[in-house]
Amino acid sequence: MKPGAIRGLVIWLITTLFLIYENLLNTMFGLVARDVGVDLAIDAVQLGVLAAAFVYAYGAMQVPVGVLFDRLDPRRLLTVAALACALGALVFAHSTGVGQAFVGRSLMGLGGALAYVGASTLMAVWWPAWLGLMLGLAQFVDAIGSAVGQPAMAALLEITGWRQLHVAAAVAGATIALGMSLIVDRPAGFALAANRRPLWPSIRRVVGKPALWLAAVFASGTIGTIFSYGVVWNVSLQEAFGNDLQRSAGVNAWLFVGFGGGAAVLGWLSGRRAPRRLLLVVPPAVSAVVIGLLVYLSRIDNPVIVDLATAVVGFGCGSSVLAYELVALDEAPDQRGTAIGFVNAIAFFAASGLQALHGLAADGGLADARGILWVYPLILAVSAAAGWQMAARGRSR
Repeated sequence: MKPGAIRGLVIWLITTLFLIYENLLNTMFGLVARDVGVDLAIDAVQLGVLAAAFVYAYGAMQVPVGVLFDRLDPRRLLTVAALACALGALVFAHSTGVGQAFVGRSLMGLGGALAYVGASTLMAVWWPAWLGLMLGLAQFVDAIGSAVGQPAMAALLEITGWRQLHVAAAVAGATIALGMSLIVDRPAGFALAANRRPLWPSIRRVVGKPALWLAAVFASGTIGTIFSYGVVWNVSLQEAFGNDLQRSAGVNAWLFVGFGGGAAVLGWLSGRRAPRRLLLVVPPAVSAVVIGLLVYLSRIDNPVIVDLATAVVGFGCGSSVLAYELVALDEAPDQRGTAIGFVNAIAFFAASGLQALHGLAADGGLADARGILWVYPLILAVSAAAGWQMAARGRSR
């Protein structure tokens, strides 16, 4: 392997590690929320505000972060981002009231906002020919890391408590920051947009491309399904079908395993120059059909079929990685961060909006849920239609 490829692989490893880290920082709150509420004497509404602090800081920063990665040194950006996460975890660990805890969660969200856009931007310049594969592998490793990390954090929580757990997270963030400062860089000779393009004309050029909006629609349907159906709907749906909590959570885990696997496999196929129409249309279309069957069939008694079907839904949604690949490769190298940031912001807020639908049927049972869940086959079908248009506009294969 050439020295440049080795450097690119090491950068892929540390940026993927940062993806896992920021994801665990976000989801950790679900494990500690009850203890935090007791220790800080705060109610359920305030706990909800703390949970949302990370999410909205993350979402609000996606577009600015993309612009920053096109114009500033990625080593400094990612080092500061990891330090912000570490500082946020430390502030949260030592908080004595909801105000300090809010600041800590917000700092974690602000730092975590740089993880995916930064990783995608760096992979686009180090691995342009295999961008889909490298993004897909990062997504797969992130899914596996999260699946392993959640039980590990739960075990540590029982031993140490939520404050000590966040101190450990702060140490981990500082360690990642040190690695970023020593390793991360762009290839030699790469020109930053700040040296060539005025800011606002550059942004207008990016958002004026129909391909960006098609990619955003595609990602909104696929990512929106995973991070709303998988986060707030699927477990309660499985319980409504008569499964206990452990079994319901097990079914839902297959959605994320399929998502990571689909991202890796479809990214690899894209790198092998498989027909884009096949990759962009068939996976979300199949997911649309299968999720409809899972929701609207009265009950599927065979657990293996349920698990496999759920994994198929996740696999098809893993095609979201292709939206980021295509929008990045459609842009000049010094504008890819801006494009990726826009797509990620739109997909993120789409997922947040879909999560809000859960409140319409939270206590209404299976019938009310089915009255809302038709939205998932619909948005996945829209993603397939957007994929058809993306393939038609892209370079033929």
